[in-house]
Amino acid sequence: MKKLYIIFLLSASIALYGQDLHDKHSDLPCINQHFDVFVHLVKIHHPIPKEEIDLAVELANKYFSPICISFEICDIDTAFNYNYNALYNDALMREFATLYKGNNKINLYFVSGEIQGLRIQSWSFGKIGRDDSANIFIRIPQAFPYELGHFFGLKSTFRGNGEELVDGSNCKTAGDLICDTPADPYRLGKKTTDYVKGCVFYYNKTDLNGDYYQPDVGNVMSYYFACHCGFSYQQYKKMAENYYKSNIKYW
Repeated sequence: MKKLYIIFLLSASIALYGQDLHDKHSDLPCINQHFDVFVHLVKIHHPIPKEEIDLAVELANKYFSPICISFEICDIDTAFNYNYNALYNDALMREFATLYKGNNKINLYFVSGEIQGLRIQSWSFGKIGRDDSANIFIRIPQAFPYELGHFFGLKSTFRGNGEELVDGSNCKTAGDLICDTPADPYRLGKKTTDYVKGCVFYYNKTDLNGDYYQPDVGNVMSYYFACHCGFSYQQYKKMAENYYKSNIKYW
């Protein structure tokens, strides 16, 4: 009976934690903005399943709904150059984006080969504050909301100026510069399995103070894609702020 009670408490805490990421704070701004998504595929022997494309947009709508932002596929085209399926450098990505592009849209390029020659799942350029389209390159559906986070001005939870400390004392100047996202020791290009197993964080190295890391593996801006479940409150506020400061007439 005691074991069942403990399992119940753990399940309840996980459920509440997911709720905290999504909709706990009622004072989040409602942007009420819709974005068209132009999907670009590459002609290859094993094309990207339509289900993966739909899932990418479905996840984006789920994670951005707390601030009333939605996405919808407006068109899909195909590039008949298989070289675009492996984007080894920035020049090749920009060439792909120049030849296949919709103006004032979120351009989503699905590929199955390598991106930038690293162990990464996505790449993007273009920001909400600029007067042109966004260009997002992904290998897996879960990477689309992550890159949209970058589009709206968020950093990855593991990036920033200097090492963010576990106690959060330098959260405004290090890491992702957002204080309700815990310090994350992940390094781009590393295997995520060196850090998590089954969405349980087990990396045993410490920060400069000797404190063990406890990152939010469910945060969309982390690189633990299989574990994603939402943004934090301050991330939502930051994205909304960046939207309101942008040239919204272009969207």
